[in-house]
Amino acid sequence: MATDNRPPLEGVREAPFSVRTDAADGMTLDGWGAVFNRSTIIDSFEGRFREQIAPGAMKRSFKETPPKIQFDHGRHPSIGSIPIAKLEHIAEEIDPVLAPEGGAHIVGRFLSHPLVDLVRQAIEAEAINGMSFRFVVVNESWARADGSPIKDDRALMQE
Repeated sequence: MATDNRPPLEGVREAPFSVRTDAADGMTLDGWGAVFNRSTIIDSFEGRFREQIAPGAMKRSFKETPPKIQFDHGRHPSIGSIPIAKLEHIAEEIDPVLAPEGGAHIVGRFLSHPLVDLVRQAIEAEAINGMSFRFVVVNESWARADGSPIKDDRALMQE
């Protein structure tokens, strides 16, 4: 029997968010699309690994190509890639409780559509409990579990 040295699945790449109740109409989405310096276990077709997003990783993207707010990463069979909310604010910010080392703070206004309203209601009822993000890696570094750097692709593939 082979020993599995992969890290356990103990986390997900999600951050807290909610429907803001201070707005009279309940149509404001407020949350964190990512938090920085938090190790997350990713289990994908590429393998199982820890991921950590560095502060500053999103600033350029926010200016050049602000994200769309979509449900299920734009892959839901009914909603597809249609945005569910209009982006009102996005910035790397700090929150002492939700993102003490900073993160991607997102505020949006839900669009008016019956399918979007179902998503809004699920978020408001906390049946959907996390916001996540889809991205393309521009710059990355890899390290072993002990923190030692992995310097080339061959070593990475062996790891």
